[in-house]
Amino acid sequence: MSRSDVGGRYAIIEAHTPPGLGPELHIHPLQNELFLVLKGSIGVQCGLDRVILKVSDTFMAPASVPHAFVALGAEPAHTLFLF
Repeated sequence: MSRSDVGGRYAIIEAHTPPGLGPELHIHPLQNELFLVLKGSIGVQCGLDRVILKVSDTFMAPASVPHAFVALGAEPAHTLFLF
């Protein structure tokens, strides 16, 4: 499948995030972002909400809402992000 198959409307990113690291608070003006944890755990901030996600947990950050995450624990977090 390529970008042209979905009209450029979807993207999937696979990330291996070292412990204690993650992106700073940011927004996606036009895209929702779905988090799916495959290994390890992450702490997510979305707006005023804060949650901890573990293996097989999902979370949706709505478009235009500031969000960030950090890998928790002693091992890298393996996460899929769908936009």
